[in-house]
Amino acid sequence: MAKWAKFFKVTRSGYYAYKERRERREREEQAKKKKEIKRIFDESDGTYGPDRICGVIRRNGVKASYGKVSGYMADMGLQSVHNRHRTRNLTDSRKTRGEGYPNLVRGRTFDRPYQAVCGDITYLKSGEGWLYLCAVKDVVSGEILGEATSATMKKELVIQAFLNVQARRKLLPGTIHTSDCGSQYTSKAFMDTLKLVWNQTEFLTGRDAGR
Repeated sequence: MAKWAKFFKVTRSGYYAYKERRERREREEQAKKKKEIKRIFDESDGTYGPDRICGVIRRNGVKASYGKVSGYMADMGLQSVHNRHRTRNLTDSRKTRGEGYPNLVRGRTFDRPYQAVCGDITYLKSGEGWLYLCAVKDVVSGEILGEATSATMKKELVIQAFLNVQARRKLLPGTIHTSDCGSQYTSKAFMDTLKLVWNQTEFLTGRDAGR
């Protein structure tokens, strides 16, 4: 430090004072930008994302980069309502057909992938309306093995999700398929599909098993 201070003909104390002033100005400028971003966001009723806020700032003659605006918004916890993907569990285990569907994972320990898989349905809001998503997850690794989407939440959705998984992974007979035993999973069509593919009769487990 002493070498460079001598080279630039400044004292060390002068350099540190300059550095402190510069950092203070940067903090003040950052606070000013965050305040402006928050104002624009609030005036949009939470609908503007980083790209639109950048546009507003630039129209006011101030430079703004998408990366910095996005980072500042993340720091302040600001997220456009258009970017909030809401999902919800749609199969209700309180109405499960409990009789005849034993919980095959309760009390068991799984130490390898593909010994048990878990199916569930959620929904997503798309530009064309609600879209139902059925995903199948490995209980041990948490890996999503496959999925299917549909405009309706019927038994065909869970059947297609299972067949997509089977086509990719070739799960072996003896694999346990766990769900909350909603009507789609306890339908005769879905059970017949599992019987046909896995050649087994025990495949549906009790409510919320393996979660």
